[in-house]
Amino acid sequence: MDGHAAEGRALSTRTRKRDQRVRRLRRHMRRIASHLDEAKFAPLLDSFARVTLLAHDAFDFLRENGIVGENGELRSSVDTLQRLVGQQLKLATALGLSPAAMGKLRNEKPTDLAAALAQAEEAEISNG
Repeated sequence: MDGHAAEGRALSTRTRKRDQRVRRLRRHMRRIASHLDEAKFAPLLDSFARVTLLAHDAFDFLRENGIVGENGELRSSVDTLQRLVGQQLKLATALGLSPAAMGKLRNEKPTDLAAALAQAEEAEISNG
């Protein structure tokens, strides 16, 4: 077996796992906010799911490795995380998921998306 074939299989495994995480988050978000079932939201919802997972992974990296690198400087990952969270907020607003947007969308208590996603993540880890 050559190295390229093994590398290709590892890449496809990582891609499948990433895609599975996106699909799970998308399903969960549709359960939380049923208006997202409309086809017009699909591209934004996919982007939101990807950005959310990237932000989660970036935060995990910083939590494990610290915000200061070996050179004593702030890691560039901090800036990356900040930009991802900013993009996440823009997408959440476009999808009607921010507290302000949810209040405008419906005259009811806004969904605490962050808490709901954290609960889903905990359930996924415990069912792991």
